Amino acid sequence: MATARHLFCRPVDNQGEISVEIIDLNVLNAETRQVLDDALEDRNLSQSFATVDEMWENLNT
Repeated sequence: MATARHLFCRPVDNQGEISVEIIDLNVLNAETRQVLDDALEDRNLSQSFATVDEMWENLNT
């Protein structure tokens, strides 16, 4: 899990944003589509963070 978190969050540390490229939205199942829509609209998120450092502090507790 730590490696996956490192690979995913490294661009956040370096660029200050999450960059994900999805080639074809039609290949996503309904649940994945809903999760992406929710994230883009700030709906149903378990928690938000003001800074990357705040996020890391929470992840490391």
